Amino acid sequence: MAYVFRQEELPSLIDAKAARERIFFVNSELAKIDDMLAGVMHYKKDAASPLHFHKNCEHFYFIIDGKATVESETGVRAIGPGDLVFIPAEEKHRLRASATEPLHDAPMTKGIFPCRHHTRRTS
Repeated sequence: MAYVFRQEELPSLIDAKAARERIFFVNSELAKIDDMLAGVMHYKKDAASPLHFHKNCEHFYFIIDGKATVESETGVRAIGPGDLVFIPAEEKHRLRASATEPLHDAPMTKGIFPCRHHTRRTS
């Protein structure tokens, strides 16, 4: 069966600061699979995820629009439209939109679940 998801018809999650919005297209409830999450994220200017890692899950960010930096254990790198970032399981990372423009990306998580936002913040 082919699934078609329309962004405007899906629920969204907004962070406590109202700086990031996540819309899931693929998860266990929507697509009846239990080893992958995929969707889109909208970051306001200078918004960032906390420094965190995903236990048992690999993480990908495909940058659709805007500029950002990705911070990992190996440093901070600038990224932009058309870039795909791969984060191995359990590697600390953070994505931050630039101070001058919002960011839109398509995050994907693949791994052994439950990993559904089984993220762990680090100090």
